[in-house]
Amino acid sequence: MRRRFHTILALSFLCATASAPRAAAQSASPTLTWVPGSSVKLYQVNGDCDWTEWDATINNKTPTCVPTTSRTLTNTDILGDDVPVVFENPAGNGSEMIVTFGDTIGALNHAAWSDVTNSFDWGAHDPIARSTTANASDGLLLSFFLNGSHGLEVQPPPQPNGTPVNMGVDDTPSTGVSIDGTIYLGIKTGNVSSGDGNNDQSMDYSVLTTFNEATQAFTSGRTISALPNGHFVRTHFYLAQPGQLGTPPPVSPEPIVLIFGIGLPHASNIYLSIIPSSEFWTGTDQNGNSATRYFAGTNNGQPIWSSSESAAVPIVTDLDPSNPTITDLTALYSQQLGLWLMTFNGGQTAFTSPTRRSPGVRGALSSLSSTHAAITGSESSCSITTPLRPRTLALAPCPPASPPLPTPPAHPVPPSAQTIPPPPRASLTPPV
Repeated sequence: MRRRFHTILALSFLCATASAPRAAAQSASPTLTWVPGSSVKLYQVNGDCDWTEWDATINNKTPTCVPTTSRTLTNTDILGDDVPVVFENPAGNGSEMIVTFGDTIGALNHAAWSDVTNSFDWGAHDPIARSTTANASDGLLLSFFLNGSHGLEVQPPPQPNGTPVNMGVDDTPSTGVSIDGTIYLGIKTGNVSSGDGNNDQSMDYSVLTTFNEATQAFTSGRTISALPNGHFVRTHFYLAQPGQLGTPPPVSPEPIVLIFGIGLPHASNIYLSIIPSSEFWTGTDQNGNSATRYFAGTNNGQPIWSSSESAAVPIVTDLDPSNPTITDLTALYSQQLGLWLMTFNGGQTAFTSPTRRSPGVRGALSSLSSTHAAITGSESSCSITTPLRPRTLALAPCPPASPPLPTPPAHPVPPSAQTIPPPPRASLTPPV
């Protein structure tokens, strides 16, 4: 279900993990500045025809169809869907993108916007695809995994304790990451739908799952976090390579998975936890103890990590931290900028962003868009664009500075928090 929120581009306050060294050639830290009017649609991704170019009304008997690259309605019975999740998966000698989408509709009951017939009922379930498209200008070609005449549904089996992983309305994949050849998906589930468009998400929780491309099979694992008190119900995974979070790292062994999270959708700030990638699936160390560490504030400018989720404090806050409205988020490190970047929906108390929908079609149609920002330093400036692939976020030559990241507000050290020796502030090796 589409959310009416303002999308915010922000620096992620990750001196909680490490800080990048300041380049000697720069006397001032570069700043990230929004360029008004730079967010533009490139093209529609799903469906057969681009809605802004197609007068798809009942009264227009001969609409002109500007076809999408993937023709997903014809090929996979995907007419429209909710927010996508994109992450990179090394494959063979190259790489591919894995793409999941939220609540989806097909041809069934949508004859006014479809000349395709398919009896399959998506029931708000979610498809999964892959793509090897490297440049947005080539047109994003999605190859959906199939189940007969329609796209494969993301439907993990029950968890090891027998708890079903429901994938109904607003139960969706929220993130993914590839580690050593295994595709991990973070699932947000637990929504209770009243059937009239209203949903109760107060008992939502997140489940770690895997997906095998060869067999098209899902596996369910542990619960990551759960409401009413959890802070990692809707999540974003990021794999930090050895050395990226400082020396010594905040946890070991490396690589380390960063989990950014929110609790109740539309009512949360953003939190951060970390865990060695080798312990990501089980969530426990070799002694059977929790391997996850939660950002719990700072002490004399140094991060505090706790083994207790209840000790976690926000690492990024909404415009009004006491009345947050944040939901979907992404984060990554830009090697070219020497900065952590984050996008998220929020700021409802200060902004109004109307939802665009195709008439009569529940759920928004996914489009690929481009956003630009100016990075200004003491000597030069550059522009960046949101990526088709996350690793190519910074596309233009940028200032060589790698400044210290801004420090999050200090929080009182919770009694349950334990101090883990932080990395030196001058050590951060960005990923290649």
